[in-house]
Amino acid sequence: MPRAETFAALTEGLADAERERGVVPRLTARRPEATVEDSYAIQACGATGPSPWAAAWSAARSV
Repeated sequence: MPRAETFAALTEGLADAERERGVVPRLTARRPEATVEDSYAIQACGATGPSPWAAAWSAARSV
């Protein structure tokens, strides 16, 4: 999955869509390399706000 900056941007986009009651394009349509685990992590981070865990998880995935 992408670096922490991209992870944060995807999380922010999900939060924006929820606030505006909009639709978010499928993650794999925008990021084909994304996994199911990435999707769940982005969703979880959006529900609870950014966390150090999310940044560390994203960094570990980019190795």
